Amino acid sequence: MEKLTTRFWETRLSPEHRLTAIRQIFFAPGNDARTCEQGWHSEVARAQRASDARTPLKEWWAGGSAPMLVVQGTEDVVAVPENAKRLAAEFPERITLVEIPHAGHALLPEQPELVEKAILAYLRSKGKTR
Repeated sequence: MEKLTTRFWETRLSPEHRLTAIRQIFFAPGNDARTCEQGWHSEVARAQRASDARTPLKEWWAGGSAPMLVVQGTEDVVAVPENAKRLAAEFPERITLVEIPHAGHALLPEQPELVEKAILAYLRSKGKTR
């Protein structure tokens, strides 16, 4: 997975190969990855990856103590669905898990209407919106 998730940062890739890597990493099969061709910042990605490597999982896994909505793409190969299910099972009193079908890690551009629906339903359930 490490090589796959860093491949699209390689500047020597042709635009076609870079788009293929983005599609494989972030998108469910058949979804249009062209929405994410531009706007990547390799310096930020390197900083995030370095921070991830230095921070033990136990320090961030619980995500604090507040209620949490986890919106999970069912075809995510980066943040795999099994992890979201594990989190929800470990903290059932405060985790609400919504699975978004036919979505990978880029679930917002893949399934914007379903993501919106999940967020609004969660906020309504908490009395935060009408």
